[in-house]
Amino acid sequence: MVMVDASLKPKAARMFQAEVLVLKHPTTIQPGYQPVIHCVTVRQTAAIVAMDKDILRTGDRSIATFRFLYRPEYLTVGTKLIFREGKTKGIGKISKLIFDEPHPELSQQPSAAVPVSTPGPTSHPDSNSNSNSTAAIGVQLRQAHEAPVVRLQLQVLCQVVQQARHRERVRLEPPSARRALRLALRPLADAAEAEGVAAGEGRRFD
Repeated sequence: MVMVDASLKPKAARMFQAEVLVLKHPTTIQPGYQPVIHCVTVRQTAAIVAMDKDILRTGDRSIATFRFLYRPEYLTVGTKLIFREGKTKGIGKISKLIFDEPHPELSQQPSAAVPVSTPGPTSHPDSNSNSNSTAAIGVQLRQAHEAPVVRLQLQVLCQVVQQARHRERVRLEPPSARRALRLALRPLADAAEAEGVAAGEGRRFD
């Protein structure tokens, strides 16, 4: 920030040209290089957008065009400057101010937007996948229920439950649920013992 007389009609510049001298640089400087500009109260990074030479080395002179990266600054022609970046150091003097002239790469018009078609009021893909999976599970359950082995197991289980209820040995209270299961499976153990299959396993249901 600077304070100047209103009669000078101050205006900030985004770009400027300067005569520069490279005091020290380990390699070469090319367009796109971004040093920090120190000019009176100005301290801001600027990019070199153009030079009158292809490359600059230590000891070379050139007229370079700088562009501030963040905001315009108030400068005057003839003001001396210093630019640096790491071990790089250079000096210069402003020879021209450039107002309202962006870099050609920044002035390109944006490409036209590609229209994107929005889907109509259809069902969500997740809901379709959920319904399909639910239907598939239902088909599998029906197939399993229709299988002879599963149907036979269900019949045996129903018979066991009916026999246990008739004997009034099944209690539905949670504390006696384990004993009720033992009582319900007791007929199966008796049948196994009668047929001579795993005769000793019946003791586990007592």
